[in-house]
Amino acid sequence: MPPLLRPLRRLSAASRAYRELLVAQRNLFASDVDARALARAQTREHFLENAAATRELAEQLVSDAHASAAFLRRNVGQTVRDQTSGNFVLVPKPEHLSRETAPPPPSDVNP
Repeated sequence: MPPLLRPLRRLSAASRAYRELLVAQRNLFASDVDARALARAQTREHFLENAAATRELAEQLVSDAHASAAFLRRNVGQTVRDQTSGNFVLVPKPEHLSRETAPPPPSDVNP
Protein backbone atom coordinates (compact mmCIF):
# COMPACT_ATOMS: atom_id res chain seq x y z
CA MET A 1 0.00 0.00 0.00
CA PRO A 2 1.39 3.45 -0.87
CA PRO A 3 2.57 5.42 2.19
CA LEU A 4 0.00 8.16 1.65
CA LEU A 5 -2.89 5.70 1.88
CA ARG A 6 -1.74 4.01 5.10
CA PRO A 7 -3.32 6.64 7.40
CA LEU A 8 -6.59 6.29 5.49
CA ARG A 9 -6.58 2.54 6.02
CA ARG A 10 -5.96 3.06 9.74
CA LEU A 11 -8.69 5.69 9.79
CA SER A 12 -11.20 3.38 8.19
CA ALA A 13 -10.32 0.61 10.67
CA ALA A 14 -10.81 3.06 13.53
CA SER A 15 -14.08 4.28 12.01
CA ARG A 16 -15.37 0.73 11.73
CA ALA A 17 -14.40 0.02 15.34
CA TYR A 18 -16.04 3.27 16.46
CA ARG A 19 -19.27 2.42 14.65
CA GLU A 20 -19.22 -1.12 16.02
CA LEU A 21 -18.95 0.24 19.57
CA LEU A 22 -21.79 2.69 18.98
CA VAL A 23 -24.04 -0.06 17.61
CA ALA A 24 -23.26 -2.31 20.59
CA GLN A 25 -24.05 0.56 22.96
CA ARG A 26 -27.26 1.43 21.11
CA ASN A 27 -28.45 -2.18 21.33
CA LEU A 28 -27.45 -2.51 24.99
CA PHE A 29 -28.95 0.78 26.15
CA ALA A 30 -31.91 0.77 23.79
CA SER A 31 -34.41 2.19 26.26
CA ASP A 32 -31.96 4.13 28.44
CA VAL A 33 -31.33 7.37 26.56
CA ASP A 34 -29.13 8.86 29.29
CA ALA A 35 -26.83 5.82 29.51
CA ARG A 36 -26.58 5.66 25.72
CA ALA A 37 -25.66 9.35 25.49
CA LEU A 38 -23.03 9.00 28.23
CA ALA A 39 -21.51 5.90 26.61
CA ARG A 40 -21.42 7.63 23.23
CA ALA A 41 -19.76 10.73 24.72
CA GLN A 42 -17.14 8.67 26.56
CA THR A 43 -16.39 6.63 23.44
CA ARG A 44 -16.00 9.77 21.35
CA GLU A 45 -13.74 11.35 23.97
CA HIS A 46 -11.55 8.23 24.13
CA PHE A 47 -11.22 8.07 20.34
CA LEU A 48 -10.38 11.78 20.11
CA GLU A 49 -7.73 11.46 22.86
CA ASN A 50 -6.01 8.79 20.77
CA ALA A 51 -6.42 10.41 17.36
CA ALA A 52 -2.67 10.99 17.00
CA ALA A 53 -1.65 7.49 18.11
CA THR A 54 1.22 5.71 16.42
CA ARG A 55 0.42 2.96 13.95
CA GLU A 56 1.22 0.22 16.45
CA LEU A 57 -0.82 1.81 19.21
CA ALA A 58 -3.70 2.55 16.82
CA GLU A 59 -3.85 -1.11 15.78
CA GLN A 60 -3.98 -2.16 19.43
CA LEU A 61 -6.65 0.43 20.22
CA VAL A 62 -8.77 -0.69 17.27
CA SER A 63 -8.44 -4.28 18.43
CA ASP A 64 -9.44 -3.23 21.95
CA ALA A 65 -12.48 -1.38 20.59
CA HIS A 66 -13.65 -4.48 18.69
CA ALA A 67 -13.13 -6.59 21.82
CA SER A 68 -15.07 -4.07 23.91
CA ALA A 69 -17.98 -4.10 21.47
CA ALA A 70 -18.02 -7.92 21.52
CA PHE A 71 -17.93 -7.88 25.33
CA LEU A 72 -20.90 -5.50 25.45
CA ARG A 73 -22.87 -7.65 23.02
CA ARG A 74 -22.19 -10.98 24.73
CA ASN A 75 -21.68 -10.27 28.42
CA VAL A 76 -23.61 -7.17 29.47
CA GLY A 77 -27.34 -6.83 29.90
CA GLN A 78 -29.48 -3.87 30.84
CA THR A 79 -32.05 -4.29 33.60
CA VAL A 80 -35.35 -2.45 33.54
CA ARG A 81 -37.50 -1.61 36.56
CA ASP A 82 -40.84 -3.40 36.53
CA GLN A 83 -43.49 -0.73 37.16
CA THR A 84 -45.81 -3.06 39.07
CA SER A 85 -43.37 -4.77 41.43
CA GLY A 86 -40.60 -2.19 41.54
CA ASN A 87 -38.03 -4.95 40.96
CA PHE A 88 -35.39 -4.82 38.28
CA VAL A 89 -35.87 -7.37 35.51
CA LEU A 90 -33.22 -8.71 33.16
CA VAL A 91 -34.42 -10.16 29.90
CA PRO A 92 -31.47 -12.03 28.37
CA LYS A 93 -31.08 -12.01 24.62
CA PRO A 94 -30.00 -15.08 22.62
CA GLU A 95 -26.39 -13.89 22.44
CA HIS A 96 -26.25 -13.92 26.26
CA LEU A 97 -27.20 -17.59 26.56
CA SER A 98 -24.50 -20.23 26.34
CA ARG A 99 -25.12 -23.23 24.14
CA GLU A 100 -22.21 -25.14 25.64
CA THR A 101 -22.82 -28.27 27.70
CA ALA A 102 -19.75 -27.74 29.87
CA PRO A 103 -19.26 -24.70 32.10
CA PRO A 104 -16.69 -22.16 30.92
CA PRO A 105 -13.20 -22.55 32.33
CA PRO A 106 -12.45 -20.45 35.39
CA SER A 107 -10.74 -17.19 34.64
CA ASP A 108 -8.08 -15.84 36.93
CA VAL A 109 -8.98 -12.31 37.84
CA ASN A 110 -5.61 -11.74 39.48
CA PRO A 111 -2.99 -13.79 37.61
